[in-house]
Amino acid sequence: MPYYGMPVGTEWEEVGFAINKAVITGLLRKRMKFEGIIVTDWGLLTDAVILGIVDVYLDRPAVILEVVSQATALTGSYGSSEDAFLDVILGLKGAKPQGKLPFDLPSSMEAVEKSREDLPYDTELPCSILDTV
Repeated sequence: MPYYGMPVGTEWEEVGFAINKAVITGLLRKRMKFEGIIVTDWGLLTDAVILGIVDVYLDRPAVILEVVSQATALTGSYGSSEDAFLDVILGLKGAKPQGKLPFDLPSSMEAVEKSREDLPYDTELPCSILDTV
């Protein structure tokens, strides 16, 4: 959650800290050399869209169409560490999202009920959102 307090009676513009470019860039980044993640890095100070990244833990096929419509990015994982996840999302250490699911993602609970649980890729009308990977 960004901080909405604002500097009053200082050298900085009297706007909320979360959207104050002079404080975020000038003070934190340049003067104090802070290199960590700041909530505003996710788009508040740029023309970019604020990211809504969803990582679905896929220990089994999941019906996720409701989530997809709200997410800027969607990943599926099998229990990776937070560091590994952030490396992929932020493109650190040469990490890139890649892979192929070992099963279909069903498009509805009806499709789940009709599929055979012991046969991969047996889902009627599987969700095709991950075809781009």
